[in-house]
Amino acid sequence: MDSLQHILAVDVGLSSMRCCLYDGTGTLAKESGVSSLHAFATPRDGEATQDADELCELVFAAVDETLGRASERVVEIAGVALSTFWHSILGVASRGCPKPPVFTWADRRAVDAAGELRERLDEAAVHRRTGCVLHSSCLPAKLLWLSRSYPEAFENNERWIPPGEYVHLRLFREAGASTSMASGTDLFDQNREVWHGEVLRALPVEEEQLSHISDEPARGLLGNWARRWPALAKVPWFPAIGDGVCFNVGSGCTGRERLALTVGTSRAMRMLWRADYVEVPEGLWCYRCDPKRSVSGGRSRRVQTSWPGCARPSPPGARSDGGATRRDGTRRARAHVPAAPGRGARSKLGE
Repeated sequence: MDSLQHILAVDVGLSSMRCCLYDGTGTLAKESGVSSLHAFATPRDGEATQDADELCELVFAAVDETLGRASERVVEIAGVALSTFWHSILGVASRGCPKPPVFTWADRRAVDAAGELRERLDEAAVHRRTGCVLHSSCLPAKLLWLSRSYPEAFENNERWIPPGEYVHLRLFREAGASTSMASGTDLFDQNREVWHGEVLRALPVEEEQLSHISDEPARGLLGNWARRWPALAKVPWFPAIGDGVCFNVGSGCTGRERLALTVGTSRAMRMLWRADYVEVPEGLWCYRCDPKRSVSGGRSRRVQTSWPGCARPSPPGARSDGGATRRDGTRRARAHVPAAPGRGARSKLGE
C-alpha cells in the first residue's frame, strides 16, 4: 500500500459510530471523518440491547458519506477495516434475519445464569483458557439465559454471531470470526485458538452454530452493494476486531512499557503485547488482537480499576518450554514471565 492509497475505517461503539479514511502512512485524511450517536434500548431493568439492522444502517450511511467526501478528493481506497464492541451477540435464522436484538455486554439480566455456570464449571480453569470470568456481561451466561428467556427464538436461530459479523453477512452473505472477535466471545481457548469445548458442553449451543475462525478478508460485495459502492466492490474487507484493542493500537500503546486508559461507555485500562502464548494474569481479562498479540486489562462501568503495579504478560524473549497446540496442529511456546513489581491489576466488576 502506498501513501496515495487509503483505508476506510469503521468503528462501531456501544454509543457512537465513526467512519473515516487513513492514508498509507496511517495519517487521518482531513475532513474525511463522519460520526453519529446511537443508544442501546433499556426498557427494563438490566436490559441493554440494540437493533442489529438499525446498527447496520448507521454503518452503511456513514460509508456513503465518507465515500462522498473521498470522491471529491479523488482518493483510491485499498481496503476496509472494521472494529466493533466485544462481548455482544445476536442470533441469526436460516435466511440471515436476526430474531432477538443484539444483546450487548452492558445487559446484566444473565446474573442467575452466571451464578449457575460458576457452580457447574471450574471458573479458575475457564479463566485460564478463555481469559474471561463467568460474569453476566459475558456470552456463556447470556446464551444460557437466552435459551430460557426466549426459548422459541433461541431454537429457531441457526447461528450466534457478534454484530460485526452480521455487517459482513449483510454485505457478503457469509462471515467468519476474526481471532480478535472470537477471543471476545468468552468461548474461545486463547492459546489453542479453538472454541472451548468444556464451556460449550455446559451450554445449549453447538460448535457448528458459531462462526469459523479466520483473519482473511472478504472480497466481492453482493450485487446491490457493489453497485452502491463500486470503489469498495473488489477491495478486501477485513473481519471486525474488538474495539478495545484498537484503543491501544491507535494511541501507540503496543508494548509492555505503555498502558492505555479509556473512559467512555465503560472505563478500562489495557496492555497490548506480542506473544505466541499467554498465561492469563490472575484477576484480569485477556483477549487477542490477532494470533500474535494479546491484550489484557480491567474494565468497569464505574471507575474502579486500579493498577498499583504491572500485569505479568509474556514478554518477547521469555524462556519457554512446552505450550499449547493450535488449531492447525502447530505448537505455541509457553512463556515464563519474570516477576514484576507490585500486585497485578484487578477489575472489580460485580454483579
